Amino acid sequence: MVKRILSHHSINTAAHETIEVERRHSFEKTLLTNNRANSAPMISNDALLEGEDDHHNSKKKHSITIVNVSATELTIKKPDEEQPEAREQWSEQLDFLLSIIGFAVDLANIWRFPYLCYKNGGGAFLIPYVLSVLLGGMPLFYLELLLGQYYRQGAITCWRKICPLLAGIGWAVTVIAFYTDFYYNVVISWGLYYLFASFRKILPWSDCNHSWTTPDCSTVNTRRRFLENCINQLNNTLNTTIDLSRINPNEQNSFETSLLYENCSESLKHSRIVSPAQEYFHLQVYRLNKTRNLSLENLGNINWENVACLAIIYLICYFSMWKGVKTSGKVVWFTALFPYVVLTILMIRGLFLNGSMKGIEYYIRPDLSKLNDASVWVDAASQTFFSLGPGFGVLMAFASYNDFHHNVFRDAMITVAVNSITSFASGFVIFMFLGYMSEVSGRAIKDVAEQGSTLVFIVYPEAIATMPWAPVWAVFFFLMLLTLGLDSSFGGSEAIITALSDEFPVLRRHREWFVGILFFFYFLIGIPSCTDAGVYFVELLQNYAAFYSIIIAVFFEAIAVSWLYGIQRISEDVQEMLGTKPGKFWIGTWCFAAPAFLGGIIIFGLARYTNPAYGEPTDPFYYKYPDWSHLLGWMFALSSVIFIPAVAIYQLLIEKGSLATRFRLAITPWKERQRNQNPDIIISTNHALLFIIFIHLISSSINAEICQTDDCRSGDCELLRLSNGLIKKSCHCAKNVCGETCQRLCNATSPCDTNPCWFGGTCVDVANFDYICLCPSNHSGKNCRTVVSCQPNTCYNGGTCVETAYAARCTCSADFSGAYCQYKKNKLQSKSTDTLPHVEYKQFDAETLAVIANLGSASNGNTQRMNPPDSSVPLAPEAHSQFVFCLTNPCDNGGTCFVTNTATTKGICVCRDGYFGDYCERSFRNMTIASQIPSGYCSSSPCLNDGTCVEVGGFQGYCRCSGEYRGLYCEISVRAVSCNPTP
Repeated sequence: MVKRILSHHSINTAAHETIEVERRHSFEKTLLTNNRANSAPMISNDALLEGEDDHHNSKKKHSITIVNVSATELTIKKPDEEQPEAREQWSEQLDFLLSIIGFAVDLANIWRFPYLCYKNGGGAFLIPYVLSVLLGGMPLFYLELLLGQYYRQGAITCWRKICPLLAGIGWAVTVIAFYTDFYYNVVISWGLYYLFASFRKILPWSDCNHSWTTPDCSTVNTRRRFLENCINQLNNTLNTTIDLSRINPNEQNSFETSLLYENCSESLKHSRIVSPAQEYFHLQVYRLNKTRNLSLENLGNINWENVACLAIIYLICYFSMWKGVKTSGKVVWFTALFPYVVLTILMIRGLFLNGSMKGIEYYIRPDLSKLNDASVWVDAASQTFFSLGPGFGVLMAFASYNDFHHNVFRDAMITVAVNSITSFASGFVIFMFLGYMSEVSGRAIKDVAEQGSTLVFIVYPEAIATMPWAPVWAVFFFLMLLTLGLDSSFGGSEAIITALSDEFPVLRRHREWFVGILFFFYFLIGIPSCTDAGVYFVELLQNYAAFYSIIIAVFFEAIAVSWLYGIQRISEDVQEMLGTKPGKFWIGTWCFAAPAFLGGIIIFGLARYTNPAYGEPTDPFYYKYPDWSHLLGWMFALSSVIFIPAVAIYQLLIEKGSLATRFRLAITPWKERQRNQNPDIIISTNHALLFIIFIHLISSSINAEICQTDDCRSGDCELLRLSNGLIKKSCHCAKNVCGETCQRLCNATSPCDTNPCWFGGTCVDVANFDYICLCPSNHSGKNCRTVVSCQPNTCYNGGTCVETAYAARCTCSADFSGAYCQYKKNKLQSKSTDTLPHVEYKQFDAETLAVIANLGSASNGNTQRMNPPDSSVPLAPEAHSQFVFCLTNPCDNGGTCFVTNTATTKGICVCRDGYFGDYCERSFRNMTIASQIPSGYCSSSPCLNDGTCVEVGGFQGYCRCSGEYRGLYCEISVRAVSCNPTP
């Protein structure tokens, strides 16, 4: 039944091809349908369509293109050779699989799972553990891989695209990864320290004959003799004070053993006896000498041996990651596989140790009564969560370097299975050695079983030290710890590097420097952890930096995807990538089980919370943290998750409208709407000529500097002083234009009347005369004109595809232009003005305006495309010398130049059928099905006449004009033009 529920259809290559063909045919059909009606051509604003930097800044923005599209003209032309992709990808699929396995299988599998299994009912613990994996860990693990592969971005950019309201999740998990990576690398440096120390004939933690040991140091044999003497003394006392003949003979031996051992064990705990392994870690690796009163306030001196080990760890990380996943993907072939070689060797060796079977019995012996304890279920859930590691941004970062159609479902299932099997199998290895340690020390397994760093740096090394060929086994063990730790460290670092590089693309272009600076910064802030009492600082971060904060962050992730982004959207995303939608099991776990799973961990974790301390009160190196340190710890915890509410509040503040409207806009995914300063425009029949009038009306002077940033799209901005003394901007709209910002035609019954959605997108009316576009695959934005990510053959003619924080764009060579470098440039040559070209000048009087306003009122919502204005519209000749734009005959391929405003030197090119562009320089026959949005508002140099472009975030910005120029792009001259018309 479980297998049937979890089944996921295999990926079929033919199915992918069918989906792609259907999507392309759907687009072609939609585009042709829009343009075939009444053989009407399409009018587009080409400067907005392409948004490219063609070095024609002095002549852009107001070109109208008239294009007639036929079924034979729309072709998708592919280049002969495959174009390079800007975003790096894994060299092989196994590189990705081994990377996520290496990240998931870490030190927690060795030092935490076996102890929890023993503590919580042995084999019975597997019941809550497996349920936690199936209902919580595995769905969250798979979900994060899906999101990373679909959006192909790091955590920060990805979460802004998924749900702008909860974009703070990306920042939160990046900060958490930073904290975790910092202290985790310190722990790995301890393993390196022990590895170097293992290359000795006698392990330094095997005896008490060293300069750092104290009189309280006691070897395993000494402690065993202490227990034996204690038991013998108590046994003599017992025989004289208790009549054992009254006790059942079958229970007499058990009674004696239990009573005597418990008393002697407690005496040993409260004595000053310390193992050499304890003293090695606390007095040699660190310098926790009690006579020096070391604490968080007094960390002591720097231990330069620790500093050197930490520096080596960061050098290993740097040279493994500085070139990207292509290099780290090869390193994990060793770091991910070598631990399994060592585990196998240690398991075989453990089978021949005395007491190993006793240890295995304690490990797997089921105690079903433990299942009634809620803490057992919480331990299983928390172990599942922290072992698989969703929420750190690592899985999202790794998956973002996959091919878009990579079978990530298969890799997710393999990784979850390998992680669980590794955890369980490592328990056998650990408890074989703990059983052996119990045998040689004379102590019960419950007294030698530990978890965390105590297990791997004190208990286990001491057990190895009593074995023949101890240095050999020590080298194997600590090399295994080193590789386990490095895998996870690579993942945490890559999450930070990818997130910041995708958010700030300049970092990706200088990855070697960025990675070096990041690790150097890590190293500097890690120096306090290398002081005499630095372990106190490390343990404080371990307790506070990630535990609660990462669970809270992932809880919001589950809510954001399942309830705000929506199951419908994520299902469509999965189908687009893998060819099939997720089943009911995944939908149920994402919507209900996973949030409940995480909520339970948070609630029970907080209910059981107590201020942590270093060690147990009976531990000779016990340290109770001061009260202020707990406050500092909670500040660490909150400093990451505070981004979630902070960004949400900011997002609501920058939206417009009522609170409900703001909330609706803030949860709309990036691929469905993009707030752009420049509106996307496709003009319908009854409004086509009125668009030309908009250009005329916009050209009037704007009355104040502050109004230059206002979005009065077809009208004048005015500053009004309110009764309370505040200044308010107001728009006076042109005739037949309405809206708060003059953004719509007054006689429009729906914002979808103008067919604003490109490339087959479906327009849907929403509140406040607004709309959203349901975009086809790999397109997004307010009007479906943004390409989401680089795909094979995205850029033609040697162009390079670059994925910015907002969209994909092509960087073209010098001879090509266009959204995908598909057009060869027709370089405009300066033409002599001695022989004036044929120029037609056009403006519209009041009578004509009235006629235009009433055109096509009964269009029934069917968008039509208008032909160029014909000669029946009154012409108004003007002096050639006043209109430089048309004097140079800028229109190529038979286009005709028109001047539309007598107060400006700008005009438009009306193109022949089949051509478009600012100057009719592009042919529609080679048009691709995708469009382009620049990386920022100013990237296309929109400002004319020496205007300065100012970005205010994302795609929003404005032009700060100089001198006599005004307008959205400083294209309007306020100087009056005196003309002497010449026929």
